[in-house]
Amino acid sequence: MPNDDARLRQVVALLAPRSGERVLEIGCGHGVAIGLVLAQAAEARVVAVDRSPAMVAAARRRNAGFGDRVDVVEADLAALDLGGRLFDKIFAVRVGAFARKDAGPELAAAARHLAPSGRLYLFMDSPSGDAATLGSAMAQTLVRHGWRVLDRSPVAERSSAWVIADLPNRTAARP
Repeated sequence: MPNDDARLRQVVALLAPRSGERVLEIGCGHGVAIGLVLAQAAEARVVAVDRSPAMVAAARRRNAGFGDRVDVVEADLAALDLGGRLFDKIFAVRVGAFARKDAGPELAAAARHLAPSGRLYLFMDSPSGDAATLGSAMAQTLVRHGWRVLDRSPVAERSSAWVIADLPNRTAARP
């Protein structure tokens, strides 16, 4: 299994942020992925959320050099209210709420903040090495809550799972 920095570089490569995009990171931790996204995509803006005051403070310190391109917010995901801001890409790495069958409140919060044509990217590690089962469970949970699964990690992947989804009733034409 790659180390954390290598894993986050893989996540950002799959996320493929583009210049000018609005990105929401759920569960930002120390803020490493924020910096990777902003370094890759000129003029992108990131709002990052974590429920831990210590992680929010660390992420703010780490990414202070990006100025107003980043906003780190302390909030509980299920109750997240970002005042009508919408995002082209929402992603979460190792946020256990999305691996549970009862992820309805968290998925509803993501849906409230997803722009038309926006996409949700979920990434989880499988401690048991059974990423296929984990990816399948995440996909089923998304579908059960009205999301459409667009892509997911290959079955051959052993240690981590990812799923990309959108909301079909809010999807506009993509360029």
